[in-house]
Amino acid sequence: MQKLKSFILILLLLASVSVSYSASTDTDYVNSVSPKLYQDLEIIQQCEKNKITIIECKKKLSNDKEKQQIVTKQKVPATTEIIEPPKNQKWWLKSVYDKNKPEKNWQNAVDGSLSLSDMSGNEAGTNNSLILNYMNRYNTITTQLSYNYAKYDYTDYNDSNGEISNIYSLNNAMNLSSRFDLNEKWFFQLGYDTGQDTDIPLEFRDFTYLGVGAFLLSSETLVLTGAAGIGRLEERFSAFYEDATGMSEYDYNEYFLTEKLTWNVTKKLTVTQNLSVSTGTKKMPIFGDSGLSKCIDTLPNASSYCVTGHDNLDHFDTSLEMKYQLNEYFNLSYTYTYTKDPQPILDDASTNTVNMLSVSFNYQ
Repeated sequence: MQKLKSFILILLLLASVSVSYSASTDTDYVNSVSPKLYQDLEIIQQCEKNKITIIECKKKLSNDKEKQQIVTKQKVPATTEIIEPPKNQKWWLKSVYDKNKPEKNWQNAVDGSLSLSDMSGNEAGTNNSLILNYMNRYNTITTQLSYNYAKYDYTDYNDSNGEISNIYSLNNAMNLSSRFDLNEKWFFQLGYDTGQDTDIPLEFRDFTYLGVGAFLLSSETLVLTGAAGIGRLEERFSAFYEDATGMSEYDYNEYFLTEKLTWNVTKKLTVTQNLSVSTGTKKMPIFGDSGLSKCIDTLPNASSYCVTGHDNLDHFDTSLEMKYQLNEYFNLSYTYTYTKDPQPILDDASTNTVNMLSVSFNYQ
């Protein structure tokens, strides 16, 4: 009996040593697999050493977790509201390098507008117009083809002699331009404008140009570009103009500066501002009324007009457009335009303003 008791005591002693070794080995394993669980076990052991019950220990762990979550939430920075661009973003206004490298695939878009304009200044009346645009991009080249057809019904007032004329005219114009993006900021551009106006009367007007520009600002809400260049202007007038002035055409070079700002104010409202300034490199004759002006040269078959001097022909044009997106495809817009242009015709320098309402569509 005594031997049996001694054997049982030896087994119990070995078991206690084994449990102690196993517990140490298990906690090391838990620490390697789950450090968080190991920390909780350490806290429980500390509670037992401090003679705290398991229930109180669980409450303490729960309170510590809640405090930690509150501190974590407080550390998360507040996010500011970002205005998203319109769904049909005008990708042709941005550099091909804006987000990704150029890709050798085609992008296409079309848009157009029907407009009713009220004109004031030297020319007072109305203007109905149709504008169509086609844009495409391949690799680093972005091309735009535009067509503008307008019908004018206005009164022309001549300051020099007080004459008022009712004029009905048609204007056809087409523009083809290409932009070559060199990198995210710089680009090279070239283009060709041609048109006809029965008002002047202008049989044709051709303007071929090239220039260099830059994306001064480009983001999801703001795009600002500027460009400078030189072009060749050719204008041919009707037989009536040739009989009156002795000149049938104008042919000279022209320097120009342009600037364009597009601002996506909200998801549906976009504001666009344009500025264009140009000056001719060749001094052209300035005409005036022979009875009121100091003439330096007379004109054939036009006794009431004469040449009063020679100067470079400058042109200034600025516009502001507000466009509201009705849905994915249609927009409503208002545009204000101011133009200062010493026209090469038997008339005063023209200072005109235009208020235009348009309904436009776009698809891409």
